[in-house]
Amino acid sequence: MAGNLVYNSALKLMYKNGYNESAGNLIQLYSEVIPGALTEAFTKGNKDYNLYSKIIQRKSVSYDMMLNKVFLRTVNEKLRTNLEKLLAGFSETAQWLNDLMDYEDDKERNQLNVLNCSGISQYSIYGKIALSFYDTWINAKEFNKDLQNSIAARLIDPVNKLINYELN
Repeated sequence: MAGNLVYNSALKLMYKNGYNESAGNLIQLYSEVIPGALTEAFTKGNKDYNLYSKIIQRKSVSYDMMLNKVFLRTVNEKLRTNLEKLLAGFSETAQWLNDLMDYEDDKERNQLNVLNCSGISQYSIYGKIALSFYDTWINAKEFNKDLQNSIAARLIDPVNKLINYELN
């Protein structure tokens, strides 16, 4: 409820102040997030990786893009497109990390998780996450130093979580 109130207040302010394109982006993305979250909640026991991937794109990636698109709206189109692509990949990888860390709890609740629908082990997803974060950093090298620093700041917490995670 609190999140929905913030969302609606933000839309109201955006429209009031003439940020119609940003408001439209938020509406479009939010319309992806809710069905993604609901689908995840009602797919107990489902082990279909294609469905999992679609849910993650809607729930996690679209959710993060709600902020990214608003903040990047004034950036030139080529740079914005490259940043959005990089950040979308980062969001998906962050969800894999969350799934790795929550695997036992998700398994107990019969919740959809990358590990129970992809057929790969904890070691394999750990490596895939590490490689994806590394690729994010390597791809950030095409940006100026300020953007590289921003991306580095975004990577610090999840990389620390990954490093400190104990594989079973």
